[in-house]
Amino acid sequence: MKPNLLLLIGFAISFVLIGINLYDPSMYHGMSISQYFLDIIKSADPMTIYLIVFIVTIISNASVLIVIPYPLVLMYAAQSSVNLVILAIVAASAAAIGEMSSYVLGALGRKITEKHEAFYLKLRKVLERNKWKVCSAVFFAAMTPIPDDVILVPLGFARFGFLRSIIPCFFGKLILIAAIIFFSEMFINTIGNNSLIADLATIWLIIGIMYMAMRSDEKSSTKQLEKILDA
Repeated sequence: MKPNLLLLIGFAISFVLIGINLYDPSMYHGMSISQYFLDIIKSADPMTIYLIVFIVTIISNASVLIVIPYPLVLMYAAQSSVNLVILAIVAASAAAIGEMSSYVLGALGRKITEKHEAFYLKLRKVLERNKWKVCSAVFFAAMTPIPDDVILVPLGFARFGFLRSIIPCFFGKLILIAAIIFFSEMFINTIGNNSLIADLATIWLIIGIMYMAMRSDEKSSTKQLEKILDA
């Protein structure tokens, strides 16, 4: 699916929801998706919510082909009776573990293509020479919802170090997730019981995450890596 088509679908769904709400607000509130999920979340056990958040977040960050909008799960989970600090730590841990699957894939890929050993050695020397910059790049990439594969796969190829990669990734994800939880709290408190706005926000959050994943420019990132190697 092309990114522009995704936006058109988002606008079409939004117009339909707005039309239903204008026609009969009481009927719309009864069929609201966001209200349905909020009712389920608020009645769920905190441990169950932590487990669901952990599983969804780890799958979302480990997946390359499938885009799962885990920030949406966090947004709803934050409205339950869970401890928000624990929620952020659980989600950040799951996100970091999931992202490190790219590092593992890079390391396994090296075993398959050992004939490029000279390339791996050159890559590792460059990364070791700029290790603080590399850790900073992992940290800042983890702070964004854009996939980190382009950075972590080469680190796996070069065997940069699992701990040196996962620690900055964890702290980057922790800041991202804390921001998601904070702004979701502000958003829910602002809209109150307005089901239409909550549904529109849910739809556009999903579309926004999918759109950014589709538009992530891996070619330009690869070119930047090649420039570093040629330096």
